[in-house]
Amino acid sequence: MNVTDYPEITVILRGYSQDQAETVMSILTSTKRHYAVEVTMNTVGATEIIRHGAASFGDKLLIGAGTVMTVQDAKQAIDAGARFVLSPTLLPKEVLSLCKSNGLTTITGAYSPSEVVEAFDRGTDIVKIFPAHLNGPGYFQDIQAPLGKKPLMAVGGINKQNARSFLNAGATYLGIGSGIFEKKDILSKNTEHLSKQLLAFEKELEGEKQ
Repeated sequence: MNVTDYPEITVILRGYSQDQAETVMSILTSTKRHYAVEVTMNTVGATEIIRHGAASFGDKLLIGAGTVMTVQDAKQAIDAGARFVLSPTLLPKEVLSLCKSNGLTTITGAYSPSEVVEAFDRGTDIVKIFPAHLNGPGYFQDIQAPLGKKPLMAVGGINKQNARSFLNAGATYLGIGSGIFEKKDILSKNTEHLSKQLLAFEKELEGEKQ
């Protein structure tokens, strides 16, 4: 996949059951915006959630694996049908090679400018700046001033109030966990509340475009 085709927003699902995760996936298909969904590999039953999610919603959502750290993690994600892998740290070259040979988009975690450069030198498609909220949106402008425009994803502390600020400051993508949906509503599968929260997020995101 070309990185220009990767969805602007990745919704992070960590620690939810298959039913709870698929409730969120169903809600995400109800709008015109195209979303990616990251199921973290440290979630119980993560591979089955990815497998069933891809089968049920793969035509409308990009389903992938998060917290991928090792070759074994990557092999499990690939076997489950993940379309991308995402890591909080620099991915080893062997993981990147395995994922690329299987057609997955790779998103590597980094923070400093040196780590960003190293991640791209290793061959990652997108670099995840984590935790993004520590230095705020301006950090994306600062590190791209000397490095040039890069496909960067802001993750950590992103919510409907600051999401547009990160995009306006130079982030190309956002990864969001609890910043869209309230955990209690995911746990109870409250589709009415979840739908309202998604619409509120999208309204806020579109309302502050530069």
